[in-house]
Amino acid sequence: MVSILAIKPDFISNNLAKSLGFRSNINAVVFVALGFLFIMTYYQSSIIDLLEKQMTELVRRIALEKQEEIDNLKDQLKSEKKSSTTNSSNKESASKTLTD
Repeated sequence: MVSILAIKPDFISNNLAKSLGFRSNINAVVFVALGFLFIMTYYQSSIIDLLEKQMTELVRRIALEKQEEIDNLKDQLKSEKKSSTTNSSNKESASKTLTD
């Protein structure tokens, strides 16, 4: 549209002004440009909202996965501590039995 307006500005802007009911062709061009900018702003805003929702979902998913990994490591450490405590208790009782 802009390139056509640049090639034949009077023809396009006069026809645009007549079709929209403006007296001045400059006012019609400015009106259409502002409308186009408004539509583009709305479109970009909706795309940004969509991207923010996707990013929020991704961050939540990553946080949950990392928390699961942390919980698994904690469980492993607890089980290792229990098994080492049990092994040391068994060794102490075995050494007491041998000494008696």
